[in-house]
Amino acid sequence: MKQIHAGLVCLMLVILTGQATFTQQSRKPQFRPTPVEPPAVAQRQVTVPTSLSGLTAATQQPGRQLRSDAPGRRLVDGTSQLKARQEQRGERAQPALNGVTIPYWSDNFTYQGLDFTYRMVGTDPKKGSRTTVIPTEIIPYRFVFPDGQVFDASSDVVDGQTAIQGIINSPIFQNYDFVLGGTSVGKTQYGDAFQRANFWNSVATSSKDYHVRLGQPTVLPTQTIVVPDGAGFYYYDPFFNITIPFVKYSFFLAQEKAIRADLSISPQTLPIAVWGGVVPESSSAPGFPGASAWHGVENGNGGVLTFIGASYGAWGFHDVYPLSHEVAEWMDDPFVDNYTPGWNIPFIIPDERCDSGSIASGLLEAADPVEFFDEAEVALPGASYDYHVTEAMFIDFYTRSSQSRSVNGQYSMFEIGAPFGLLTEPSSLCVGSVQVDQKFIEFPGATLTAANGINNQEDVVGAYQDQQQHTHGFLWRQGTFTPVDYPGAVTTLPVQINDSGLVVGYFVDQSGFPHGFLYSGGQWTRIDYPGATDSLALGINSAGDIVGAYDVTQPITHGFVLRNGLFNQVDTPFGQQAEVTAIDNVGRMIGSAWDDSFNGPYSGFIGLNNNFTVLNMPGAQFTYPFDLNSNGMIVGRFDNGVEPYQSGFVYLFGYLHEVNSGRSITFVDGNNDRNKVVGMGFDFSVGRWKGYIGQLPIHVAN
Repeated sequence: MKQIHAGLVCLMLVILTGQATFTQQSRKPQFRPTPVEPPAVAQRQVTVPTSLSGLTAATQQPGRQLRSDAPGRRLVDGTSQLKARQEQRGERAQPALNGVTIPYWSDNFTYQGLDFTYRMVGTDPKKGSRTTVIPTEIIPYRFVFPDGQVFDASSDVVDGQTAIQGIINSPIFQNYDFVLGGTSVGKTQYGDAFQRANFWNSVATSSKDYHVRLGQPTVLPTQTIVVPDGAGFYYYDPFFNITIPFVKYSFFLAQEKAIRADLSISPQTLPIAVWGGVVPESSSAPGFPGASAWHGVENGNGGVLTFIGASYGAWGFHDVYPLSHEVAEWMDDPFVDNYTPGWNIPFIIPDERCDSGSIASGLLEAADPVEFFDEAEVALPGASYDYHVTEAMFIDFYTRSSQSRSVNGQYSMFEIGAPFGLLTEPSSLCVGSVQVDQKFIEFPGATLTAANGINNQEDVVGAYQDQQQHTHGFLWRQGTFTPVDYPGAVTTLPVQINDSGLVVGYFVDQSGFPHGFLYSGGQWTRIDYPGATDSLALGINSAGDIVGAYDVTQPITHGFVLRNGLFNQVDTPFGQQAEVTAIDNVGRMIGSAWDDSFNGPYSGFIGLNNNFTVLNMPGAQFTYPFDLNSNGMIVGRFDNGVEPYQSGFVYLFGYLHEVNSGRSITFVDGNNDRNKVVGMGFDFSVGRWKGYIGQLPIHVAN
């Protein structure tokens, strides 16, 4: 994050060259903070109590601190990390394009003016009593560790039976009488019971014989994995006094992928890999266990294959609890692409930023919201053996509907908080994530391309870096790139373009000083605030009003607006320094204000007629609004400051959203009145930052 704190004139792509030097001593963030390396999977830390026993209704009062750093065992769902690793390798499955896969249906809901689409296994419960049976294979794993120890899911005995026997005999595959809140949802498998209860308003009325079941499994030959030196370790958990064998994450993933390929598994089936007592190492914290189970998706064998992997008896968890976690989540998000508006963990004081960004990248993961709690491991009493499955959230926990369509109007399957006087409610309001449909654009031969601004004709301006690490501007119009370089400049960075084709930005001269510019049809106009040592032109509206920032001899930055040939200084109540980055057609301006140029905080603002309002991403140390349109949509970037986490945001219909949480980091730097956005995203398939044009899933009423 510290790379953001450069000078007023050490701006967007200059950081990539490391060659520009300036005499101006004012320091503030670069206008377009741009990392050199591929984005890492960065997550905010979320800590919660490990038990609901201390969370009674009486403790749920404002100001109570219920988050805790106390150690505790928790099931670790590795799905979001698995998805992130796949995308970092340029892998993305698309079931709509590769039609051979399991049966699925889709629906959507609207929240805060955005549409969210979800796809689930089977058929739509609203369309009648249909039964879907998914053929299933179980793949036992046998790990041979470097020290000679062997961990074999097909033969190691846990609670009197092997992992394979335990799974086959469990409610994952065998019928159990599920009674939820006094209502019987059927004598059936766990996953089917969950889904019937999930859509109970349809099942109980018009679709009483609706089912989504797993076929009785075919057990495939045991797969032996010889773990090489350095890839197999043992982790001692002092809190629970247990030792866990785990395998290096990258090796584990490669072995699983190879095994699925070698077995030529049909994409119309569900393969379940059983790891036994072994777990993969954490991808984000090497040396520690990283996943108790996961579910995933990949292109393979002529279609799109969904799959599950799970431990059994590892880390002290009982029998099929980790597997049930993935079965419920696979049922509701088989292709790991059902993004939600974001969600918070139930029962505890909510975060302003959704917990789901850290836990599940905003995905509709049915069991993740409660995986921190010991009570999420629910015992199902049996005649000779009690099996354990997971608590899971119903669909309207995520939609935040005031009336749940699920059994008894519940928002979770077992209501694990009920014994403590805590009934599950819809997720609290929080700032979540919106997924932008991106179309990459890249200047030919560039090592990096950044799209900065877009007008209503979808002309795009931005900058690119050539093979010699020199930075140039460009105009992209109807798929054709045109270089835009200020004559004699070292660096040229176009920032915004209006509907008349007027482009503003800034260039760096041979002495290392930046100056604003206006460009139109090959004609250049230099823009310098009177008496300033350096100036930036950062925004322009349809009337030709220009905004930006400047420094004079003292190290203080001010915003400005240039209207009808006259400059006016712009400052805000939120800091001694300011920059103005955009102006709309009624004169509303946005930008950032600050005191401490190195450490912040930097506050975003909206201003009209010298009346200013703060616009900050909750929890962020630095908020940089960059553009706004006539509909009031604002886009920009934010940075948490302490944590290595920065991303783009949109402010739409009065709500803030992070952009593309959990996918490759997406910076959002410009927008137009048609709600198209532009910025930068990392294309892992080629290993480069590219510009993009994006479309938001804005709801359009019929």
